[in-house]
Amino acid sequence: MLELHPTCNLPLEDKERLRVEGLYTIDPVDRANFFGLGRDDFERVLDPMWLRRFHRCICHFKTEMSPYGGATAFVIVPSAKSHVLINNSPAVPRPIHLRVHFATTASFQSWCRGLQVLHFSGHGNDQCVYFEDGSGVAVPVTPHQVAALLPSPMTLQLVFVASSQAFVAHGVPHVVCTKSNTELEDKAAIAFTRRFYETLAQGYSVQAAFDRAKNLVAAVPNTRNPTDVAEKFQLLPPNCDHDAAVLFPPLEMDAPLNSTDMTEWTQLSFTALDRSSSSSGSTDSTPSLYDLFPNKLHHVRAGFGYRNVDMRHLVRAIQTHPVVTVTGPEGIGKTQLALATAWFLDLRHPQRDSVRVCLLGGVLDRVLHDTTASCSPLDQVWARHVAGIASALGTTLLPELWPSVIILDGCDVLHTHCVLREYVQDFVWGLLGRQPLLRVVLTVRTPLMWTNGGGCTMPLGPLAMTDAAKLLQKSMNRPFTAADYQALELAIPPASSMSSDAMATWVQTSRVVQATRGIPSQVLALVDRLKFHESTQTTHP
Repeated sequence: MLELHPTCNLPLEDKERLRVEGLYTIDPVDRANFFGLGRDDFERVLDPMWLRRFHRCICHFKTEMSPYGGATAFVIVPSAKSHVLINNSPAVPRPIHLRVHFATTASFQSWCRGLQVLHFSGHGNDQCVYFEDGSGVAVPVTPHQVAALLPSPMTLQLVFVASSQAFVAHGVPHVVCTKSNTELEDKAAIAFTRRFYETLAQGYSVQAAFDRAKNLVAAVPNTRNPTDVAEKFQLLPPNCDHDAAVLFPPLEMDAPLNSTDMTEWTQLSFTALDRSSSSSGSTDSTPSLYDLFPNKLHHVRAGFGYRNVDMRHLVRAIQTHPVVTVTGPEGIGKTQLALATAWFLDLRHPQRDSVRVCLLGGVLDRVLHDTTASCSPLDQVWARHVAGIASALGTTLLPELWPSVIILDGCDVLHTHCVLREYVQDFVWGLLGRQPLLRVVLTVRTPLMWTNGGGCTMPLGPLAMTDAAKLLQKSMNRPFTAADYQALELAIPPASSMSSDAMATWVQTSRVVQATRGIPSQVLALVDRLKFHESTQTTHP
């Protein structure tokens, strides 16, 4: 169970948010309303996403629920911080400084100088790893090139990377990687990484941390062949004594650990999170990236994916044109693509909040409603609302302090209301006149006809059916059951173990999957139907 400390003062809205996510809580004064917290859910309790606004929250676990076998786990969120200090029992034995950077060939050598542990979370294989150039484009870097970029003298003791060849050859004593030509589900990689570093930070050896992480992956629920998945991880070189390697031995300290300035990021700021920085109506599970990098952008939906090429095209269009209009039918993913691109650009900009998003569709609806309700002239109502838009976007400041990119989402009403279209056009081109370096992105179902003929249109099409099948698999978050195959009108595959690509090729032949036409919203609706069917089968066998 998860028991709230009497002094945590958890708001009712946050309790409800936890309840919606399946994290049922009890207060010591309200034990009658107890709900059980499943063993598989306890890891989510430690997710900073749900704890970042709780100011001070101490979570007591029953002994069998505690992540390290202890009776309690303390999770403390300082009110003036945007990060979470997790102090488990036993506690982390020494302070650990964390740096977060983007891997570019220009910066890699400088920021990894003096590091003891390097975790590379990008993609790679035995032939190369992928760094970025200055604009975020993937750049393949061979093992030979990686070796040339490593700083001297060598201080690295441990490397966690997709491609191990360069680091092993360069004499790094401990390299964690995956075997050649293997693929991992995100949840397996996340589970392994969490347990590995949690154990390592408590003063255990590299080998002990590796073994515990593998054991956790082998028990990850709702995973195809979890034992086989665990065997995809390897610790190199094979002839090194990983048992004796304790990278973070306990230190004798009279004072408790101080979490101040323990994390370094070019843009990271330990200021309190702004409640307006997240969508009030969103309850999607969110990656911890949003906690490491708080800004004013809405969260990308959990089901978003398989739009890397489209996002690259949009980034290039933004770099080339002052105004870009993303078009496509309802449910195709225009908003999510725009938000993902906003995060991509904002993370790589030297200043925070360099990209702003306005849900313009809702504003335009309110403009029309207020005009009708108050019988006021449209131009007066628009003038009131546009002032609020400008303030929210940060364009009431000096132009040199403006964001670099503005996204106006949900502009469909502009097709049917030519006067509003003229108002929005004047607003956009007025901003561009004051700041020529500004870029504006609009999302709309069909192209807008601007009177000045400016802008670039980027049509967004459906997913390829294999990608739609991959989105279906990812969103199900568990292996397909016999009931799923029956609902999909698809035969059970002949091979018990198939790669994700092979499984996607098999699933995309389903008539039911084909009926989604590769539209992401239709694929996610199919996920909901399959899960609803599963729940009814469980309730009524």
